[in-house]
Amino acid sequence: MAIDHKQIHEFGWLQGSIFSLADSAELIASAHWHPLPEGHELPAGTRLVIASHSCDVVSPSAMERYIEVCPAAPLPTQETLGQFGYARDPRRLRIAVNIEGQAVLHELCAPMRFVVGRAVLAERRPDPDAWITEEDLDHYTFWLSARVRRRSFPNALDQRIGTDSHKRIRKTLSKVESDIEALLYSLSTEKELGEEETYRMRVILLAKPEAAANTAKLEVLETVRDKIEEILSDKPGVEVEVVDLASSARMSVATAASYKNWGFEDLSLEADIKP
Repeated sequence: MAIDHKQIHEFGWLQGSIFSLADSAELIASAHWHPLPEGHELPAGTRLVIASHSCDVVSPSAMERYIEVCPAAPLPTQETLGQFGYARDPRRLRIAVNIEGQAVLHELCAPMRFVVGRAVLAERRPDPDAWITEEDLDHYTFWLSARVRRRSFPNALDQRIGTDSHKRIRKTLSKVESDIEALLYSLSTEKELGEEETYRMRVILLAKPEAAANTAKLEVLETVRDKIEEILSDKPGVEVEVVDLASSARMSVATAASYKNWGFEDLSLEADIKP
């Protein structure tokens, strides 16, 4: 049976579109693969949000038989974004869903995502009284991508650097989040090394061109670079060859390709700057 992609487009279904309460309850109850972990129940008022890319949602391709959806559970009024706002956590996200003009905080869990037949979109309309702001939609799509594209150090290296050092680096970067593009790193190996072996690491604090050209901002960035080097310098089994400061305007494609992003992109989101 052909999927009526023209009807889906006419109804306005896109990534981030929200199902009505009734449709959400029906689709959750009839899901072939139940999204809930054992012992977990979704509260009343849970709505499904489309996670699939908009192009796949309205595609004329017969290959696109399914779409992915994610349950968004309403939270009590006393709850806040906490550590789950701004796409900080790749497994849980808190964003506001506007329901009849009132912002209600909802929580989404990545492991609860599941698929439904795309044909259902030609039989239902998005809830006209429930929507996500453009800013929160940016957070949502960034959060979706973080499920499969984020920093992954070897476990041995992660343990040597330590959680506290990651937090200290994050706190240090938060002072200059509007002036940097990313924190990049390059490792001598991605393998799990034994205690007697050493990871060699190169790090680049990548500044925005306008910040690198500003003397006052450049001085602050140099201080941040020195602090990062200090944090990493005394880790056993980790040799930091260099912590460099560079302008993104002067970095070649070849150099950029040899580095990976450390993964503090959520700082940009928190500062209301798109990554």
